[in-house]
Amino acid sequence: MKKVLCGTLLVFFVLSIFAVNTFAATYQFISFTDSNDFTIVKQDTGITENISVVGYKADYTSEPVNATWTTSNSNVAKFLVNGQEVVSATGSNVTVKLVGVGEAVITATYDSLTVPSNIVVEDKNAVPKNVVPSDIVVNVDGIDAPDTIFNGNNGLITCFDIADVVNTKGQGSADVLTKDVTALHALLYALEVENDDDNVVDMTDPAWDWDWVTPSRVTVSSEGTYVEKIAGDDGYTGYPNGWQFKVGGVNGTSPEKAASILKLEDNKSTAWKFTTYPWN
Repeated sequence: MKKVLCGTLLVFFVLSIFAVNTFAATYQFISFTDSNDFTIVKQDTGITENISVVGYKADYTSEPVNATWTTSNSNVAKFLVNGQEVVSATGSNVTVKLVGVGEAVITATYDSLTVPSNIVVEDKNAVPKNVVPSDIVVNVDGIDAPDTIFNGNNGLITCFDIADVVNTKGQGSADVLTKDVTALHALLYALEVENDDDNVVDMTDPAWDWDWVTPSRVTVSSEGTYVEKIAGDDGYTGYPNGWQFKVGGVNGTSPEKAASILKLEDNKSTAWKFTTYPWN
């Protein structure tokens, strides 16, 4: 299992990315023990992941809950119970087996509370895609971070590894798509193009470099799924403020998935804001 983040960041991560029902007799909400399990990206089948769920009380103390687990796509992800592949399971801990290429949502349910895990199994033989950002809009609204409005150009965004660009706290970018350009890639690209003064917009240009987006300015945690810091706006130290995003612009919707797996062609307009949860 991947390293568990500290409790404060885990709770904020839950509240800032996923809409959860906060009304139950015993618990305020349920969550995965490891915040990295909200998003799982792999490039091969046959892999198993152990996922545990706990219930959080009003004082944020937690305890295991006997949840019901379901999969939205049994062609991609199933559960292993007594060595058998099944489509549902119960308990506070389950073993998920990745059985095919594609996307699935694993959902844990306890009473009226739910928490989803977004799983993507990529085709390891697929060629990484590039995107021409001529009709992409990225709107970044910060407090200390510079406001950025990127309205596209004729450059090219490649499917780069974000761990090579920003501070990922030693976690790498295991839960970021490697074959498709995502909303997270577009955010970092837009910040670089709009705030650096070298006028290079094509990532295949030999002159392209990351001068503004650097490990000292941008931090992404939870294996690439959570934008924690842009310039002076840090969700870890600035709680209850944190970076949230919408698809479809500032009046769009907040998706129940991380920007690291939101393919750019799904919605080419994204807005990011450093604000308190929920961003209305």
